[in-house]
Amino acid sequence: MRDLTFVEDTVSGFIKVAESDHSIGEVINIGTGRGVTMGELAETIIKMFDTDKHIVTDEERLRPENSEVMALICDNTKAKKLLGWEPKYTLEQGLNLTIDYIRDNLNCYKPALFNR
Repeated sequence: MRDLTFVEDTVSGFIKVAESDHSIGEVINIGTGRGVTMGELAETIIKMFDTDKHIVTDEERLRPENSEVMALICDNTKAKKLLGWEPKYTLEQGLNLTIDYIRDNLNCYKPALFNR
């Protein structure tokens, strides 16, 4: 489970931290405070494309159980309190903007290439 923050929110948070004297010497987390599993992310994207695709799990590509932290979710309380910062984009809004960007810049991608 991960806290997926849209890039514009991340950048605006970094700028708020850099501009504020209240951030000096502080550890301030910038994120949505909402966790999403990779399965939920995939399902959300599938729904956005209004397609009948389904998720297939490749056991070979699963990470070993003890190989990483299972949940990384931001506590943005300090960012809200010290900086007045909070995310403006929902997961769905960020995905829509990302999809639009990729569609407009397909020449920069190799969608048929699968890297292992």
